[in-house]
Amino acid sequence: MLNALTALGSVTGPIIGGACAVTGNWPWIFWLDLPICVISAVGLAFFLRLQGQQARMVDQLRELDWLGSALFIALLTTFLVPVTWGGLQFP
Repeated sequence: MLNALTALGSVTGPIIGGACAVTGNWPWIFWLDLPICVISAVGLAFFLRLQGQQARMVDQLRELDWLGSALFIALLTTFLVPVTWGGLQFP
């Protein structure tokens, strides 16, 4: 079922998007997601039951992957700064 809906969206999406772009009525397309988001949020509020663990903040900080977090921040910085600056400040 999921694959069928994915295929349907992949086929119809460009057709509908092209028609909206040609007619100039594309801004309303963002309002189509609103009912789906509201229904999903209400459903989550009523049906999702999470079992939270009562852990102290100190214990949670000990479990944090500090090395992985630092490497991830460094990777993002070294990737995003050149991509952002490229072509503008350094043509």
